[in-house]
Amino acid sequence: MRTRKEILSTPIQQIDLSKVKTLSDLVEQMKGASIQARNLGKCASVYENMLMDSSRPTVILGLSGALIAGGLRLVLRDMVAHGIVDCIVSTGAVLYQDFYQAMGYQHYKGDPGMDNLELRGHFIDRIYDTLVDEEKFREVDAYIGRITEQLDPRGYSTREFLAYMGEVAHKKGDRGILATCYEYGVPCFVPALNDSSIGIGLTEYYEKHRNKAHFYLDPIRDNYELTQIKGKSKKTGVIYIGGGTPKNYINDVEVIAEVLGYDVAGHEYAFQITTDRPDTGGLSGSTLEEAQSWGKIHREATKATVWSEATLALPMLVGHVLQKGLHRGRRRVRFEWEGDTLRTVKLVSGTNGVHVRTPSNASRKRASKAPAA
Repeated sequence: MRTRKEILSTPIQQIDLSKVKTLSDLVEQMKGASIQARNLGKCASVYENMLMDSSRPTVILGLSGALIAGGLRLVLRDMVAHGIVDCIVSTGAVLYQDFYQAMGYQHYKGDPGMDNLELRGHFIDRIYDTLVDEEKFREVDAYIGRITEQLDPRGYSTREFLAYMGEVAHKKGDRGILATCYEYGVPCFVPALNDSSIGIGLTEYYEKHRNKAHFYLDPIRDNYELTQIKGKSKKTGVIYIGGGTPKNYINDVEVIAEVLGYDVAGHEYAFQITTDRPDTGGLSGSTLEEAQSWGKIHREATKATVWSEATLALPMLVGHVLQKGLHRGRRRVRFEWEGDTLRTVKLVSGTNGVHVRTPSNASRKRASKAPAA
Protein backbone atom coordinates (compact mmCIF):
# COMPACT_ATOMS: atom_id res chain seq x y z
CA MET A 1 0.00 0.00 0.00
CA ARG A 2 1.28 3.48 -0.90
CA THR A 3 1.76 6.11 1.75
CA ARG A 4 -0.35 9.27 1.94
CA LYS A 5 2.67 11.30 0.80
CA GLU A 6 3.17 9.04 -2.23
CA ILE A 7 -0.48 9.37 -3.23
CA LEU A 8 -0.31 13.18 -3.04
CA SER A 9 3.02 13.43 -4.87
CA THR A 10 1.97 14.88 -8.24
CA PRO A 11 0.23 18.27 -8.28
CA ILE A 12 -2.01 19.39 -11.12
CA GLN A 13 -0.23 21.81 -13.42
CA GLN A 14 -2.37 24.85 -14.14
CA ILE A 15 -2.49 25.67 -17.87
CA ASP A 16 -0.27 28.74 -18.31
CA LEU A 17 -1.25 30.59 -21.49
CA SER A 18 1.76 32.90 -21.11
CA LYS A 19 3.84 29.88 -22.14
CA VAL A 20 1.63 29.00 -25.11
CA LYS A 21 2.70 30.25 -28.52
CA THR A 22 1.66 27.28 -30.67
CA LEU A 23 -1.03 24.64 -30.69
CA SER A 24 1.64 22.12 -29.67
CA ASP A 25 2.52 24.27 -26.66
CA LEU A 26 -1.13 24.13 -25.56
CA VAL A 27 -1.29 20.33 -25.89
CA GLU A 28 1.91 20.03 -23.84
CA GLN A 29 0.31 22.21 -21.14
CA MET A 30 -2.77 19.96 -21.16
CA LYS A 31 -0.66 16.92 -20.30
CA GLY A 32 -0.27 18.26 -16.76
CA ALA A 33 -3.87 19.45 -16.35
CA SER A 34 -6.97 17.39 -15.60
CA ILE A 35 -10.25 15.96 -16.89
CA GLN A 36 -10.45 15.84 -20.74
CA ALA A 37 -7.47 18.20 -21.14
CA ARG A 38 -5.28 15.58 -19.47
CA ASN A 39 -6.90 12.79 -21.47
CA LEU A 40 -6.17 14.66 -24.69
CA GLY A 41 -2.59 15.07 -23.50
CA LYS A 42 -2.40 11.33 -22.82
CA CYS A 43 -3.62 10.62 -26.37
CA ALA A 44 -0.94 12.98 -27.67
CA SER A 45 1.71 11.04 -25.72
CA VAL A 46 0.44 7.73 -27.12
CA TYR A 47 0.58 9.13 -30.65
CA GLU A 48 4.12 10.43 -30.05
CA ASN A 49 5.27 7.04 -28.77
CA MET A 50 3.56 5.27 -31.66
CA LEU A 51 5.36 7.45 -34.21
CA MET A 52 8.76 7.40 -32.48
CA ASP A 53 8.91 3.64 -31.88
CA SER A 54 12.01 2.34 -33.71
CA SER A 55 10.05 -0.80 -34.69
CA ARG A 56 7.99 1.48 -36.98
CA PRO A 57 4.47 0.25 -36.15
CA THR A 58 1.89 0.27 -38.91
CA VAL A 59 -0.67 2.93 -37.93
CA ILE A 60 -4.29 2.03 -38.70
CA LEU A 61 -6.90 4.80 -38.52
CA GLY A 62 -10.60 4.06 -37.90
CA LEU A 63 -13.04 6.76 -39.03
CA SER A 64 -16.71 7.27 -38.23
CA GLY A 65 -19.01 10.21 -37.70
CA ALA A 66 -19.70 13.42 -39.61
CA LEU A 67 -16.03 14.19 -40.13
CA ILE A 68 -16.15 15.77 -43.60
CA ALA A 69 -19.31 17.71 -42.76
CA GLY A 70 -17.51 18.84 -39.61
CA GLY A 71 -14.58 20.28 -41.57
CA LEU A 72 -11.88 17.64 -40.99
CA ARG A 73 -11.24 16.64 -44.62
CA LEU A 74 -7.86 18.36 -44.90
CA VAL A 75 -6.78 17.28 -41.40
CA LEU A 76 -7.37 13.66 -42.41
CA ARG A 77 -5.67 14.27 -45.77
CA ASP A 78 -2.63 15.69 -43.98
CA MET A 79 -2.35 12.59 -41.80
CA VAL A 80 -1.93 10.57 -45.00
CA ALA A 81 0.26 13.11 -46.82
CA HIS A 82 2.69 13.40 -43.90
CA GLY A 83 2.90 9.65 -43.33
CA ILE A 84 1.49 9.61 -39.80
CA VAL A 85 -1.16 7.07 -40.77
CA ASP A 86 -0.57 4.00 -42.96
CA CYS A 87 -4.00 2.39 -43.43
CA ILE A 88 -7.61 3.59 -43.10
CA VAL A 89 -10.79 1.74 -42.16
CA SER A 90 -13.81 4.01 -42.50
CA THR A 91 -17.54 4.27 -42.78
CA GLY A 92 -18.73 4.72 -46.33
CA ALA A 93 -20.18 8.15 -45.56
CA VAL A 94 -16.79 9.68 -44.65
CA LEU A 95 -15.10 8.64 -47.89
CA TYR A 96 -18.17 9.28 -50.01
CA GLN A 97 -18.33 12.88 -48.80
CA ASP A 98 -14.62 13.21 -49.52
CA PHE A 99 -15.29 12.01 -53.09
CA TYR A 100 -18.29 14.36 -53.35
CA GLN A 101 -15.95 17.27 -52.62
CA ALA A 102 -13.41 15.86 -55.07
CA MET A 103 -16.08 16.29 -57.74
CA GLY A 104 -16.14 20.03 -56.98
CA TYR A 105 -19.11 20.17 -54.61
CA GLN A 106 -19.29 21.66 -51.13
CA HIS A 107 -20.84 21.41 -47.68
CA TYR A 108 -22.61 24.55 -46.44
CA LYS A 109 -23.26 26.22 -43.10
CA GLY A 110 -26.71 25.62 -41.65
CA ASP A 111 -28.35 25.49 -38.25
CA PRO A 112 -29.85 22.61 -36.23
CA GLY A 113 -33.01 24.69 -35.74
CA MET A 114 -33.78 25.00 -39.46
CA ASP A 115 -37.14 23.93 -40.89
CA ASN A 116 -36.38 20.41 -42.09
CA LEU A 117 -39.50 20.13 -44.23
CA GLU A 118 -38.52 23.35 -45.98
CA LEU A 119 -35.09 21.87 -46.60
CA ARG A 120 -36.66 18.74 -48.01
CA GLY A 121 -38.74 20.87 -50.36
CA HIS A 122 -35.52 22.33 -51.73
CA PHE A 123 -33.74 18.92 -51.88
CA ILE A 124 -31.23 20.01 -49.24
CA ASP A 125 -29.98 17.54 -46.62
CA ARG A 126 -28.98 18.53 -43.08
CA ILE A 127 -26.18 17.00 -40.99
CA TYR A 128 -26.65 18.80 -37.65
CA ASP A 129 -25.53 22.34 -38.57
CA THR A 130 -24.17 21.45 -42.03
CA LEU A 131 -26.07 21.35 -45.33
CA VAL A 132 -25.45 19.36 -48.50
CA ASP A 133 -27.06 19.50 -51.94
CA GLU A 134 -29.11 16.33 -52.48
CA GLU A 135 -29.23 17.01 -56.22
CA LYS A 136 -25.42 16.95 -56.35
CA PHE A 137 -25.35 13.86 -54.12
CA ARG A 138 -27.49 12.05 -56.69
CA GLU A 139 -25.25 13.20 -59.53
CA VAL A 140 -22.23 11.78 -57.71
CA ASP A 141 -24.10 8.55 -56.88
CA ALA A 142 -24.87 8.06 -60.57
CA TYR A 143 -21.30 8.92 -61.53
CA ILE A 144 -19.97 6.22 -59.19
CA GLY A 145 -22.27 3.76 -60.95
CA ARG A 146 -20.96 4.86 -64.36
CA ILE A 147 -17.26 4.67 -63.51
CA THR A 148 -17.82 1.18 -62.11
CA GLU A 149 -18.71 0.08 -65.63
CA GLN A 150 -15.02 0.48 -66.53
CA LEU A 151 -14.01 -2.38 -64.22
CA ASP A 152 -13.74 -6.06 -65.09
CA PRO A 153 -16.72 -8.16 -63.96
CA ARG A 154 -15.33 -9.94 -60.87
CA GLY A 155 -15.18 -9.67 -57.11
CA TYR A 156 -13.25 -6.73 -55.59
CA SER A 157 -12.22 -5.84 -52.10
CA THR A 158 -13.19 -2.36 -50.99
CA ARG A 159 -9.45 -1.61 -50.90
CA GLU A 160 -9.26 -2.15 -54.66
CA PHE A 161 -12.43 -0.21 -55.41
CA LEU A 162 -11.53 2.75 -53.19
CA ALA A 163 -8.06 2.90 -54.74
CA TYR A 164 -9.83 3.21 -58.08
CA MET A 165 -12.07 6.00 -56.75
CA GLY A 166 -8.92 7.67 -55.41
CA GLU A 167 -7.32 7.42 -58.84
CA VAL A 168 -10.37 9.05 -60.42
CA ALA A 169 -10.23 11.88 -57.86
CA HIS A 170 -6.46 12.27 -58.24
CA LYS A 171 -6.73 12.59 -62.02
CA LYS A 172 -9.21 15.41 -61.51
CA GLY A 173 -6.51 17.27 -59.58
CA ASP A 174 -8.11 16.72 -56.18
CA ARG A 175 -5.95 16.50 -53.07
CA GLY A 176 -8.46 15.11 -50.61
CA ILE A 177 -8.38 11.86 -48.63
CA LEU A 178 -8.98 9.25 -51.34
CA ALA A 179 -6.77 11.04 -53.88
CA THR A 180 -3.92 11.32 -51.39
CA CYS A 181 -4.30 7.70 -50.30
CA TYR A 182 -4.05 6.71 -53.98
CA GLU A 183 -0.99 8.91 -54.43
CA TYR A 184 0.89 7.38 -51.48
CA GLY A 185 -0.42 3.82 -51.72
CA VAL A 186 -2.32 3.98 -48.43
CA PRO A 187 -5.01 1.25 -48.39
CA CYS A 188 -8.58 2.19 -47.45
CA PHE A 189 -11.21 -0.32 -46.36
CA VAL A 190 -14.93 0.27 -45.84
CA PRO A 191 -16.38 -2.99 -44.47
CA ALA A 192 -19.96 -1.63 -44.62
CA LEU A 193 -19.63 0.10 -48.00
CA ASN A 194 -23.19 -0.81 -48.99
CA ASP A 195 -24.44 1.34 -46.12
CA SER A 196 -23.51 4.63 -47.78
CA SER A 197 -24.12 6.75 -50.84
CA ILE A 198 -21.36 4.77 -52.57
CA GLY A 199 -23.66 1.80 -52.06
CA ILE A 200 -26.49 3.75 -53.69
CA GLY A 201 -24.34 4.35 -56.78
CA LEU A 202 -23.34 0.69 -56.87
CA THR A 203 -27.00 -0.32 -56.59
CA GLU A 204 -27.73 1.73 -59.72
CA TYR A 205 -24.89 -0.12 -61.43
CA TYR A 206 -26.22 -3.49 -60.18
CA GLU A 207 -29.72 -2.81 -61.48
CA LYS A 208 -28.32 -2.22 -64.98
CA HIS A 209 -25.97 -5.23 -64.98
CA ARG A 210 -27.61 -7.83 -62.73
CA ASN A 211 -28.50 -10.22 -65.57
CA LYS A 212 -24.92 -10.44 -66.84
CA ALA A 213 -21.42 -10.76 -65.46
CA HIS A 214 -20.71 -7.71 -63.34
CA PHE A 215 -18.51 -6.06 -60.72
CA TYR A 216 -19.31 -6.99 -57.13
CA LEU A 217 -17.81 -6.44 -53.70
CA ASP A 218 -16.30 -9.38 -51.83
CA PRO A 219 -16.51 -8.42 -48.12
CA ILE A 220 -14.62 -11.43 -46.79
CA ARG A 221 -11.72 -10.49 -49.03
CA ASP A 222 -11.55 -7.27 -47.00
CA ASN A 223 -11.15 -9.38 -43.84
CA TYR A 224 -8.37 -11.38 -45.47
CA GLU A 225 -6.48 -8.37 -46.80
CA LEU A 226 -6.60 -6.27 -43.62
CA THR A 227 -5.63 -9.30 -41.53
CA GLN A 228 -2.48 -9.66 -43.63
CA ILE A 229 -1.59 -6.04 -42.86
CA LYS A 230 -1.81 -6.84 -39.15
CA GLY A 231 -0.07 -10.20 -39.45
CA LYS A 232 2.84 -8.96 -41.57
CA SER A 233 3.54 -5.80 -39.54
CA LYS A 234 6.08 -5.90 -36.71
CA LYS A 235 3.72 -3.86 -34.56
CA THR A 236 0.46 -2.00 -35.04
CA GLY A 237 -0.91 1.19 -33.57
CA VAL A 238 -4.58 2.05 -33.86
CA ILE A 239 -6.45 5.35 -33.74
CA TYR A 240 -10.22 5.31 -33.36
CA ILE A 241 -12.20 8.41 -34.29
CA GLY A 242 -15.66 7.50 -33.05
CA GLY A 243 -16.60 3.85 -33.04
CA GLY A 244 -19.03 1.70 -34.99
CA THR A 245 -18.02 -0.82 -37.62
CA PRO A 246 -14.51 0.57 -38.32
CA LYS A 247 -13.46 0.24 -34.67
CA ASN A 248 -14.82 -3.29 -34.34
CA TYR A 249 -13.36 -4.30 -37.69
CA ILE A 250 -9.85 -3.16 -36.79
CA ASN A 251 -10.13 -4.94 -33.43
CA ASP A 252 -11.41 -8.13 -35.05
CA VAL A 253 -8.44 -8.52 -37.40
CA GLU A 254 -6.35 -9.34 -34.33
CA VAL A 255 -8.58 -12.36 -33.67
CA ILE A 256 -8.62 -13.37 -37.34
CA ALA A 257 -4.82 -13.11 -37.46
CA GLU A 258 -4.56 -15.53 -34.53
CA VAL A 259 -6.99 -17.93 -36.22
CA LEU A 260 -4.95 -17.80 -39.46
CA GLY A 261 -1.76 -18.64 -37.60
CA TYR A 262 0.04 -15.30 -37.36
CA ASP A 263 2.18 -14.71 -34.28
CA VAL A 264 0.34 -11.66 -32.93
CA ALA A 265 -0.66 -10.45 -29.49
CA GLY A 266 -2.92 -7.41 -29.93
CA HIS A 267 -2.39 -3.86 -31.12
CA GLU A 268 0.58 -2.39 -29.25
CA TYR A 269 -0.57 1.25 -29.29
CA ALA A 270 -4.12 2.60 -29.19
CA PHE A 271 -5.97 5.82 -28.56
CA GLN A 272 -9.52 6.84 -29.24
CA ILE A 273 -11.64 9.97 -29.51
CA THR A 274 -15.24 9.23 -28.61
CA THR A 275 -18.35 10.79 -27.10
CA ASP A 276 -20.10 7.48 -26.40
CA ARG A 277 -20.57 6.08 -22.91
CA PRO A 278 -19.02 2.72 -21.99
CA ASP A 279 -21.78 1.76 -19.55
CA THR A 280 -24.36 1.02 -22.29
CA GLY A 281 -22.31 -1.97 -23.45
CA GLY A 282 -22.01 -0.65 -27.01
CA LEU A 283 -18.81 -0.99 -28.96
CA SER A 284 -18.45 2.71 -29.82
CA GLY A 285 -18.01 3.70 -26.17
CA SER A 286 -16.24 0.57 -25.01
CA THR A 287 -12.93 1.13 -23.30
CA LEU A 288 -9.59 -0.02 -24.64
CA GLU A 289 -9.22 -2.01 -21.40
CA GLU A 290 -12.35 -3.95 -22.34
CA ALA A 291 -10.76 -4.78 -25.69
CA GLN A 292 -7.81 -6.27 -23.79
CA SER A 293 -10.14 -8.93 -22.39
CA TRP A 294 -10.63 -10.10 -25.99
CA GLY A 295 -6.91 -9.95 -26.76
CA LYS A 296 -7.51 -7.24 -29.34
CA ILE A 297 -5.36 -4.67 -27.55
CA HIS A 298 -1.97 -5.90 -26.32
CA ARG A 299 -1.78 -6.59 -22.58
CA GLU A 300 1.09 -4.09 -22.28
CA ALA A 301 -0.26 -1.59 -24.83
CA THR A 302 0.29 2.13 -24.48
CA LYS A 303 -3.27 3.46 -24.65
CA ALA A 304 -5.54 6.42 -23.85
CA THR A 305 -9.06 7.74 -24.45
CA VAL A 306 -10.35 11.29 -24.68
CA TRP A 307 -14.11 11.78 -24.39
CA SER A 308 -14.45 14.62 -26.86
CA GLU A 309 -16.14 15.51 -30.12
CA ALA A 310 -13.74 14.82 -32.98
CA THR A 311 -13.76 18.29 -34.57
CA LEU A 312 -12.25 19.62 -31.33
CA ALA A 313 -9.76 16.89 -30.45
CA LEU A 314 -8.42 15.60 -33.76
CA PRO A 315 -7.05 18.92 -35.16
CA MET A 316 -5.28 19.52 -31.85
CA LEU A 317 -3.64 16.10 -31.83
CA VAL A 318 -2.62 16.17 -35.49
CA GLY A 319 -1.47 19.78 -35.27
CA HIS A 320 0.60 18.90 -32.19
CA VAL A 321 2.32 16.03 -33.99
CA LEU A 322 3.08 18.10 -37.08
CA GLN A 323 4.28 21.13 -35.12
CA LYS A 324 6.63 18.88 -33.13
CA GLY A 325 7.96 17.60 -36.46
CA LEU A 326 7.39 13.93 -35.67
CA HIS A 327 6.61 13.31 -39.34
CA ARG A 328 9.97 14.58 -40.59
CA GLY A 329 12.26 11.86 -41.89
CA ARG A 330 9.65 9.24 -41.14
CA ARG A 331 9.78 6.26 -43.49
CA ARG A 332 6.58 5.29 -45.21
CA VAL A 333 5.04 1.84 -45.31
CA ARG A 334 4.60 0.52 -48.82
CA PHE A 335 2.22 -2.41 -49.27
CA GLU A 336 2.80 -4.54 -52.36
CA TRP A 337 -0.29 -6.48 -53.41
CA GLU A 338 -0.77 -9.32 -55.85
CA GLY A 339 -4.49 -9.85 -56.12
CA ASP A 340 -5.73 -10.50 -52.58
CA THR A 341 -2.24 -11.37 -51.31
CA LEU A 342 -0.03 -8.88 -49.50
CA ARG A 343 3.37 -9.92 -50.83
CA THR A 344 5.54 -7.51 -48.88
CA VAL A 345 5.39 -4.69 -46.35
CA LYS A 346 8.34 -2.40 -47.07
CA LEU A 347 9.66 0.75 -45.44
CA VAL A 348 10.67 3.40 -47.95
CA SER A 349 12.35 6.76 -47.52
CA GLY A 350 11.20 10.07 -48.93
CA THR A 351 7.93 11.93 -49.03
CA ASN A 352 6.99 11.68 -52.70
CA GLY A 353 3.85 9.87 -53.74
CA VAL A 354 4.20 6.44 -55.27
CA HIS A 355 1.30 6.79 -57.72
CA VAL A 356 0.33 3.15 -57.33
CA ARG A 357 -1.51 1.32 -60.07
CA THR A 358 -4.71 -0.37 -59.03
CA PRO A 359 -5.23 -4.00 -60.12
CA SER A 360 -8.11 -2.86 -62.32
CA ASN A 361 -6.15 -0.38 -64.47
CA ALA A 362 -5.50 -2.89 -67.22
CA SER A 363 -9.19 -3.68 -67.61
CA ARG A 364 -10.67 -0.21 -68.18
CA LYS A 365 -13.38 -0.23 -70.81
CA ARG A 366 -14.17 3.41 -71.53
CA ALA A 367 -14.05 6.87 -70.07
CA SER A 368 -17.00 8.10 -68.03
CA LYS A 369 -18.12 11.71 -67.94
CA ALA A 370 -17.81 13.27 -64.52
CA PRO A 371 -20.69 15.23 -63.01
CA ALA A 372 -20.50 18.91 -63.84
CA ALA A 373 -19.07 20.95 -60.98
